[in-house]
Amino acid sequence: MGMNKCILFANKGGKDKNIDLKSLVTVPLTKFAKILAKDGILSRHNQHIYHLNAVSTSNDFLICYKNPEKDIINLVNTSRMKQVTENRLRLKPIIETVVLCGRQNIPLRGHRDQGDLLSFKNHHNPLVVNEGNFRELLRFRISAGDKILENHLQTTTSKATYISHTTQEDIISCCKDEIIFNILENVKVSKYYSIIFDETTDVSHTSQMSLILRNVDSENKVYERFISFIDCHSHVYGKTNVNVGLENIEDEPGHNILEPKLSGELLGNIVIDKLKEITLDLDNCIGTVPLCVTLQKTILQHLRGSIPSIFAFQLT
Repeated sequence: MGMNKCILFANKGGKDKNIDLKSLVTVPLTKFAKILAKDGILSRHNQHIYHLNAVSTSNDFLICYKNPEKDIINLVNTSRMKQVTENRLRLKPIIETVVLCGRQNIPLRGHRDQGDLLSFKNHHNPLVVNEGNFRELLRFRISAGDKILENHLQTTTSKATYISHTTQEDIISCCKDEIIFNILENVKVSKYYSIIFDETTDVSHTSQMSLILRNVDSENKVYERFISFIDCHSHVYGKTNVNVGLENIEDEPGHNILEPKLSGELLGNIVIDKLKEITLDLDNCIGTVPLCVTLQKTILQHLRGSIPSIFAFQLT
């Protein structure tokens, strides 16, 4: 049995471990005279350092094999998984609170959005009008007995509470990505879809386009779901070719400036770029809400499915 351990776990011999092992390791025993003597080959072999190291290594291997929880790698992984689980439990009430505000369509921030959440002095300060729904809901969870959240805020540093406005925006962005992913997966299962889009100007005079996908699932249920707002000027004029679509207008006498102009062709390219960005198959687009003839013609150049015949009918 000891010879088997050397075959499996002994590599080199000698003081510097640079000597190839032969007898009883890589070369079989052929001379059996005095094999069991006091100074025989077996006795000398059992005294070699490489043999003792092989026996020790084999014993450690058997212990780890029979008791995998004692393996150092598993011990490290177990400790790491414990830390990961603990961190997830710390984030869970914070994420749930952000999701609750989103579902109820209520704003997160108030007059104050920083400071120690557990020090209730600001809560009773008449000068502080409102610390926001998000912070107040976290306080409500703590007062209702959420020990994990309370322990997290008590033991962590002020820079690792994960309740700042920056973290709130990161969580909202992650929720957005998850929602869009589920919508796109549902659309891809249905295969065919239509697009609804419109371009308008908001209160800040920013031109933006809303994009909606329409599809029918296997149970013949019709879904129309919002995907995103697109800043049309940033999408077009934020690229390398910033002079595309610009025209000279006269702002004051003697002064000419460049005004960004969004044509139907540019809007059509924006829609196509967005569909490609969200990895939808353009061949499966079978309908669209018409805005203008130029825009439709631009989209028609990129789509090769059933929609060309629809456009051809609409444009006649």
